[in-house]
Order: sequence, then C-alpha cells, then structure tokens
Amino acid sequence: MKKIKALLIGLVLSFSAPVFASDFEWSQCWCNYGAGIEKGDMLLSVDAALPWNFFNIINANGWAVPHVIADFEIATPIWKLPFTFGGYAGVSFWGNKDFSHTAVLAGGGATYHVRMPPKNLDLYSGLKIGVKFDISNEYENGIRFNPDWGYNIGASWFFSDSFGVNVEFGFPSNKAGVVFKL
Repeated sequence: MKKIKALLIGLVLSFSAPVFASDFEWSQCWCNYGAGIEKGDMLLSVDAALPWNFFNIINANGWAVPHVIADFEIATPIWKLPFTFGGYAGVSFWGNKDFSHTAVLAGGGATYHVRMPPKNLDLYSGLKIGVKFDISNEYENGIRFNPDWGYNIGASWFFSDSFGVNVEFGFPSNKAGVVFKL
C-alpha cells in the first residue's frame, strides 16, 4: 500500500511540474537562492526537532521533550554559489525516573541553496558544527561536554516576502518550524 501511495504522489508531482516550471531557467538553478532570498538577507528559523533517539528514550520508560532550536543565517554568496552562513542555539530535556538531562547546544554552519520552481520554494542542504553541554544528575560533576555536529537537507516555503515554514531531515535530528526573512 505504501508503494502505491508513493507512486501516486510521484505521478502527481511529475505531471504538475510543468505548471510550476514555465519560463524557469534551469541552467541557473544551482547559482541562485530560492524564494526571493538575495545577498545580504538574514534568515531566522525557530523549530521543534525530534532527535534520532527520541523514541528510543520513550520506549526505555523515559520521557523526552522535542528540542527547540533557533537558527540565524546571512545570505553570503561565494563566487556564484548561493550560501548562507550563521549560527544556531537550542535546548532539550529528557530523562527517566532515576535521572534527568538538560542539553544546551550552540554552534555555526554553512548552507547551500538551490532555486527550483515554484518561486516560493527554497531548497537547501547544510553542515553544522558546535558544542553540546549536557547537564544531568547522572554525571559525577553534573555536566558533560560533547561535540555537536550534523548535516541536513531541507525546504522552506514562503507565504510572503518575510514569512514561511520549513522542514529539515538529517542527523542528529529532523525538525520543522517557521522561518522569517529579515
């Protein structure tokens, strides 16, 4: 049944592509931002994220709250390539009856954008690297420092010049939320 649904979705998308792609210059999609983003624009996204181990924690009689993550990026092309550079910060909570964790994460990243039809869509992929401070009563000194890194592929859909929604899939978490173009 899943295969049939995926096939039907694929067929609908492939037949609807020409509607969105009329007068689209395909040779320039790799060197332009999507959704009207231009050099110097600032993007702020606020997302709820589910880490890959979210359901493992819950299945082990634990509890977890989805991460809350904010990303701030500035559109800064390199040569003709549409990159954004910026930072992120977030917090998460999880535990069980014996211990609780609070993780604070922060770092920086780079994201490559691609313009595809329709005009309100921005597709991107990025890398992030930072630090995570895990505060817990499980540890002897109460805090553990870990590297925080990841990669993602995502899409933003802008409803206006300055507001949209986004979804990302990647490691160590998948996330969805809102994005503001400043």
